[in-house]
Amino acid sequence: MSELALVPNPFRDTVVQDAWQEPVDLTDIHAAAFDACRSGIEAAKRGSAGSLLIYGAAGSGKTHLLARLQRHLMNDARNAPDRALSCVFCFVRLQTSPQLLWQHVRRRLVNDLMRREEGLTQLQRLIAHQLGIAAGRSARAGILELRVLRAADKDALSHHLDEVARKLDLPRNLCVVLEHLVFNESVRDATAWLAGDGLPEDRMAELGLGVDAEEDREDAARHVVTALCRLAGETLPIVFCFDQVESLQRTATDEEALFRFARMAADLRDSDGNVFIITCLQTAYLDQFQRSVRDADRDRIAQRSVVLEPLTSSQVERLLRSRLEVVPELQSLRSQHASEPLYPLNDRVLQELIVEQPCVPRRVLALAARAFDEIQHGRRSAPPTTPEFLGAEFAERQKVAAALLEPSETERIVVRGAEIIANLEGATLSDDEPGKANFVIAGERRAAVFVRNEIDGRKLTPKLKALTTQVPRKDGAKTVIVRDARLPFPKAAVKAREHLATLQARGVSLLEPSVEALAALDALASILGDAKSGDLANQEKPLEADAVISWLKGLREDLALEPIEELIDAIFDEDKGVGGDLHQDLVDLLSHEHVIPLQMAAQILGRATEQVLDAARRASGHCLVLEGPPAVLLDVSGVPQETEVAS
Repeated sequence: MSELALVPNPFRDTVVQDAWQEPVDLTDIHAAAFDACRSGIEAAKRGSAGSLLIYGAAGSGKTHLLARLQRHLMNDARNAPDRALSCVFCFVRLQTSPQLLWQHVRRRLVNDLMRREEGLTQLQRLIAHQLGIAAGRSARAGILELRVLRAADKDALSHHLDEVARKLDLPRNLCVVLEHLVFNESVRDATAWLAGDGLPEDRMAELGLGVDAEEDREDAARHVVTALCRLAGETLPIVFCFDQVESLQRTATDEEALFRFARMAADLRDSDGNVFIITCLQTAYLDQFQRSVRDADRDRIAQRSVVLEPLTSSQVERLLRSRLEVVPELQSLRSQHASEPLYPLNDRVLQELIVEQPCVPRRVLALAARAFDEIQHGRRSAPPTTPEFLGAEFAERQKVAAALLEPSETERIVVRGAEIIANLEGATLSDDEPGKANFVIAGERRAAVFVRNEIDGRKLTPKLKALTTQVPRKDGAKTVIVRDARLPFPKAAVKAREHLATLQARGVSLLEPSVEALAALDALASILGDAKSGDLANQEKPLEADAVISWLKGLREDLALEPIEELIDAIFDEDKGVGGDLHQDLVDLLSHEHVIPLQMAAQILGRATEQVLDAARRASGHCLVLEGPPAVLLDVSGVPQETEVAS
């Protein structure tokens, strides 16, 4: 057996997907771009908002550079004498739909603000920073004050928070939520509200929140994000790093998506003097980006630009060595070959990599991985075929997505997954109905899809009432309401149910996508988004969006696509959709009881046992009937089917 036979390949799995990762790093690679990031943040500390456009070839290391910046900022804070927060960092990977941009930014910002360091979240440190400024003391003093008063004098700290809120003109609901999070009270619900998730009316009341004034979720998200930027305020910069801008496009010529992004980013940059925007883009999209964006917006989001240059020969060598040196199993072997700095690679491999075009980190590492395999096993194995590679990616991503699905993600998944549905249907896609349908699928069959995931009946009822005035549609499209299966219409939402019944009587379908369908849509959309952004590669071979779409269309009869096929059939089939009041009553009951004997469920619902049993069998996405005797109903909303069987 070769001495290398059991050594893990140090050049595999080197793609950086998130700026919060900690990959092996060489600081001299793209040093000029890194310095430009630091300079922009320093200017934001002085109250001068700015922006930077970073562009380079696919695989040049844009996300890797952002990860370096994130670690630099974190280390700065840890090493500072007062250990205070020096910058709020937010990484936004644009795997979303253009019509949900502000909501996506809101969710990503809140997710990053809730990251904890030394017992405090970024959000708590940000508020402590403001407390210190308000008292004329240092940020460190603000942190100490927050720690002490939170435990000893809640009223005094609440008073200080009120003063900060008045000074920054923060909305009441936001102030209430911030106070809960400062005191670590009702953290889950408060964080959910801050991220834009709907809450039931009773939870809103428990938090002390009123109905949100904003009817439009995008406008509401914009106001929360810009208010949080003001909260960072004055001397504390907040940096937004936007990655995978290209994934927003539905087609290669989709300029509207780039226009919408630029509008959002420009408004964000103008929200406060402490904001710094970093936008990452592939060089191949640069001309299209320039054409799509208004001059005024481009000036605000690309105040400066910097290119990620190809690697030099010395950088290629150091990149290879950096990967070889972190593998413990290689250390003793390499020490026996001190005269060969790249052992087990040789100079021939190095020279082959240096002349590669484009000479970017991802391609260099992929080719080095193949060379290592050849040395290790005595042969160079062929990469998987495109269908094999994409099939494996799909299976893995679908599994991950199914484990992480929350009702709050359903709108993003369905709206973003509309592109997948349209491609499979051979149809075009439109979302140019402001305030109306989330999207319209127009082909041989037409459907207008509305995602209605509002939990609070006070917000859901007017949305459904407005929809009753829009059906039947003038364009002849079937109207479809999509709602997460884990969000039943509460029995108390009488008016909402009345409007729903009216809509269903007019031919509107209510669909509740299965977990399998949502996970499959999310997985396929993420693969397609990575392909558009140049972040999808089968070893050293990049895969473009056209290759993914061709593979996708070839799956029409594949069992892996069955959940999406069933969803598509349900969208267009006049006879598909969820039933009426008994269905909703049963689902609502199960959402509270989870496990209940059939006889007891029938008594509570005031229906005959046979009626409830029939409704339970029809509601297979919500209810598993354990035949007994006695028969028992089990809540399985949001549970994958294979999990149900296993249980």
